[in-house]
Amino acid sequence: RFLLEADPPARRSPAAGVDPILKRLDASGTGSGCVRGVIETAARCAGAMLRLRSWSWGVAERELVAPFSRPDDFWTRARAPHRALALRLYSRLRDASPVLGAGVGAPLLKLWTHAALDPAASSFRGGAKSRDDSDDESGADASGISRARARLTRAIRAHPKLAPALPIERGDSDAAHPRGASLATRTEWVRAAYAGVGERCEAAAKAAVVAAANG
Repeated sequence: RFLLEADPPARRSPAAGVDPILKRLDASGTGSGCVRGVIETAARCAGAMLRLRSWSWGVAERELVAPFSRPDDFWTRARAPHRALALRLYSRLRDASPVLGAGVGAPLLKLWTHAALDPAASSFRGGAKSRDDSDDESGADASGISRARARLTRAIRAHPKLAPALPIERGDSDAAHPRGASLATRTEWVRAAYAGVGERCEAAAKAAVVAAANG
């Protein structure tokens, strides 16, 4: 069985909204609620299953978004810590499946868009939220989402079709920096990336923008 069957806190469903672990997780801003070692081990297990072809990408994705049956339901209904956990796992599977590492890059760009525009991926510096955090209404600074976005940015820059879409910026204004950013900044990253696909990538990669924008 997949390691995450152990039911980490982020994947728990609130029982009438009074689950004390979930309430504490949401209130404290501790991201996905999983230590890095658990996430790394789970991702390596999933990656091994994909490389051995014991899992298809569909099976891996079903495990990552459980208990939701479809990714579309997950992205619209899952809580911020759960989204952070899934994105941190997704971002570690680039080399395990051609779904993320090859093709025109639609699944990769879609995941990056989710990570970049997630309302919980707010600025978080020095233990206190900045004024740029007014877009975060979840009560949880899911900092794991920002780290996943940074990984997915690097994955796009290594992708054979999408790499020209995201030129490297200086300092922490770059999307590959794991620090949180305001919604306005993250929206500009997405706008620039989509424009970059149209201006600097092969024509086939434009299908990735259409898929990501509709996902």
